[in-house]
Amino acid sequence: MRHNILIYANKVAQSSETFIYHPALKMQRYKPYFVGSRRGAAIDVDDERVIIANGGGRQARIKQRLFTMLFGHNGVPFLAKRLQKLNPRLIQAHFGPESINVIPLAEKLSVPLIVYYHGFDATATKEYSATVNYLQRHIDKLPLLHEKATLVLTQSDFLRERVLALGYPPHKVRTHYIGVEPPTQAPIPRSQRKPIVLFLARLVEKKGATYLIDAMRIVQQQFPELELVIAGDGIQYDELHQQAKAQLKNFRFVGWQSHQDVYEWMQRALVFSVPSITAENGDSEGFGMVFIEAQRVGTPVVSTLHGGIVESVKHNETGLLVPERSSQQLADAIIRLYKDEQLWNEFSVAGYERVKREFDINMLVAKLEEIYDELCSNWRKS
Repeated sequence: MRHNILIYANKVAQSSETFIYHPALKMQRYKPYFVGSRRGAAIDVDDERVIIANGGGRQARIKQRLFTMLFGHNGVPFLAKRLQKLNPRLIQAHFGPESINVIPLAEKLSVPLIVYYHGFDATATKEYSATVNYLQRHIDKLPLLHEKATLVLTQSDFLRERVLALGYPPHKVRTHYIGVEPPTQAPIPRSQRKPIVLFLARLVEKKGATYLIDAMRIVQQQFPELELVIAGDGIQYDELHQQAKAQLKNFRFVGWQSHQDVYEWMQRALVFSVPSITAENGDSEGFGMVFIEAQRVGTPVVSTLHGGIVESVKHNETGLLVPERSSQQLADAIIRLYKDEQLWNEFSVAGYERVKREFDINMLVAKLEEIYDELCSNWRKS
């Protein structure tokens, strides 16, 4: 028999949040229902699994506003009645600021509440948070979350330390990685790849693309055949494109890519590089699933000693990590991997094997279900 559980995120089935839905849909002993204020359309989730405040109709926006902006039991009765019929065992809420919305719901249903932090929700500076309503509300309500959260999960040990700095009791906080589909074929050998350095991410400050472009200026002085391919879109697109035009002779901006396109680019490239930095507002890489995806197909990584990247990439084993904002050291690392075929092959195999061993989504989902077992058992005893 599968036990029902509730997975909460403000907007259900957003394309940028596959890390919420893919693990949940792989559960064997628990059946997830997805709860939120409104629905996205990018991820295929059965309608019967989706329960949202804004389900259309004349009062849709009012209900959505109640759910996302009001705190207290007045915001949840129209959902609670439906959810009670499911007899859920727990609620898992994604992102700290959004978890506040479901405290009344967890209390009304009398189930444990899991809060899952993923990155900016734990790393935003206090100064920046004070300028953004939902982040400041999170700071204001932290004492309540400390008390009401039964368990707090983080994507990495780096984030666990940041969450502990927010004041959560240490016994409530643990790291749980999010995995990927295990590789089904051996990595494509170096001889069949193109001389491409691949950047794939949103074009925002945190991703450090400006430093990679500058690094490739140095690289192309020696190896003009090495092409920089930038895949992604964002507010820095025009600025970065102008920089590349001024500094590089061999580059392409290919825009947003589908999941299949991403997979093919990663198999084609010689090096994967997203040299993330700590943004001015504190935004940092909580873990970096894209680095796991690259290693899954045996593509060595060049990135930075930053945030959770030091956990997703093994320095000198599956890739090379250099200090943030250092174009010269980025260039040196890319050149080293390009020139040293034996090192490239070692990193390629090691990354591929590590993903199979440590980041198989099926294994990690099974571990998450064991966490649920423990939580539910202790909840019944209390």
